Amino acid sequence: MARFIPKELPVDAPTSERTVFAAFSRLPDSWAVLWDVPVGLFGRPRADLRQIDCLLIHGRLGLLVVEVKGGTIKVDEGIWSTRPMGSSEWAQLQRSPFKQVADQRYTLQRYLSNHFGIDSKSFAHAVAFPGCDITDDLGPDSPRELAIDATDLRDPTTALHRVRKHWGECPRIADTLIDSIIAKLRPSFEMTILSSSVAATTAEMLERETRRQVHMVESQIQAYRTLLSTDRVVALGGAGTGKTVIAAQLAMQLASTGSRTLLLCHRVGVQSFLSTLLGIRPSNRSYDGSSADFPHVAAWVKVAGAVASHVGRASVRNSDPNLGEHFFEFRDALSAPYDAIVVDEGQEFTKNQIEALSWLLDDPDYSPMYIFADPFQHSGIFSTTPRDRIEKRISYRWAPPIIAETVGLMTNCRNSKQIADLASRFYPQAAPTPLVDGLAPQFHQVTPRELLPETFRLISELINQERFQPNQLLVVPIDFAHDDVRQAAQHSGVPIVSVKDVFRFPLTPKDLRVAFGSPDDVQGLEADVTVVAYAQGATNAGTLREMYIATSRARTVLHVVSHLSPDQIVAAEAMSAGELGSDPAASASRES
Repeated sequence: MARFIPKELPVDAPTSERTVFAAFSRLPDSWAVLWDVPVGLFGRPRADLRQIDCLLIHGRLGLLVVEVKGGTIKVDEGIWSTRPMGSSEWAQLQRSPFKQVADQRYTLQRYLSNHFGIDSKSFAHAVAFPGCDITDDLGPDSPRELAIDATDLRDPTTALHRVRKHWGECPRIADTLIDSIIAKLRPSFEMTILSSSVAATTAEMLERETRRQVHMVESQIQAYRTLLSTDRVVALGGAGTGKTVIAAQLAMQLASTGSRTLLLCHRVGVQSFLSTLLGIRPSNRSYDGSSADFPHVAAWVKVAGAVASHVGRASVRNSDPNLGEHFFEFRDALSAPYDAIVVDEGQEFTKNQIEALSWLLDDPDYSPMYIFADPFQHSGIFSTTPRDRIEKRISYRWAPPIIAETVGLMTNCRNSKQIADLASRFYPQAAPTPLVDGLAPQFHQVTPRELLPETFRLISELINQERFQPNQLLVVPIDFAHDDVRQAAQHSGVPIVSVKDVFRFPLTPKDLRVAFGSPDDVQGLEADVTVVAYAQGATNAGTLREMYIATSRARTVLHVVSHLSPDQIVAAEAMSAGELGSDPAASASRES
């Protein structure tokens, strides 16, 4: 049997890939089969050049790059479309799969030829169509010999020899060189403890939201061990340290052991993100305290609304001195009290809210409660007057609201080193350490009048020229009204949606809109590409905090559009950092 890396596909892998994977499993042991090889390890990824579906390596037959295209295929005047199994709608492809796999092959070929001196004649490419039977050529760049159809997959060895024959003979590749290639393209890591976050290999491989893996490093491993061995924990970490993902994993693990678990957050957008991480169907995302399906996932406003309805009130205020009594009364509406509560975005919750939540626990004093927080992202929504919030005079006096063991998350698993370095300029303490290299943030200086138009001109370029899908982008305008943002988007022809109006985040692959939101709206969220529209020139701690949140949303690509130069932005924020550092309350937050 061929050597497979990995040995099996993720449970959510498409049926088409599973079919090809099973067929190639019948290859003899002289073959090595690498699945999902990230292009970011050896080249610059694009929207349709993110990873190689399958790379086959053989000592005598060379390196064969295979793209898998499932569903029904049609070509109309050179335009390719696919219709997934069970769907009635055709989805137009950006380009021919043969052009796509050729680009993948030549990108890999340049890298391996430069790195190991491999002869270019050793490389070949083909496209697998596991759902189709093909009899003729599919185009001038798509000869029948390079199409591996359903019939070919019954005898994949013969099909691969045919592909190799089309490309001609190749020099023999030594076994030691094959091992070196594999080690370079699929490096090993020390430990993996979560299965639904960002891979810590390179920023460009932080992709395919439903198939991401978390390669956690020492600080996260230790924090997770503490969480599983202690009943009351506050986990503190900056942006990108995996707080939301670890909270979701912890809630799921608690629920899997039979614990009735509530996973709570502050923002509805984060609730959507958590639900997506846990694979909760859209029809099951409404909060229902009587449901027997755990964990329950909800934003604070959903739980507070359920409490208000139960006690016969229009709403319950977060500062209500009787809030605990209302929650205790709502306890009767639960199927049973919760065994554990996990709180994400903990910096937004007051002590009064946490005490009220504790009445939903089986034992309010001792039942497990875990709080994940970043004190510097505290918006002051419940502790700062509306006027002060408008003027960005935020009170940074958040402190852990329970007596608990504190653990720190100090590794950035979201951002590339280049993006993390910029975000750290706006962070008032030692920022989390990033692990991977990526693209440098791009700055665009324009006049104040051109700021929003330039932002959406840039977004159009990213979609139309850089080939990013609209749902890979997140726009974070600072000090712009939502209506102004929508109007600028409409003028540019870019479809957008507020993160406050979506039921699922990230957006579904079919939802081709660009999400946008203020820094407070997008807390807890992340995107492949983030564009920050920065209009504020004031040097205050509020602006500092907003830039920290906005820039740290980007996983792989970050653009900042502003009327200021990059040096002016960093200089202004440095003054803000000094202002924040002189605040005793801020110092206390940093120490916590």
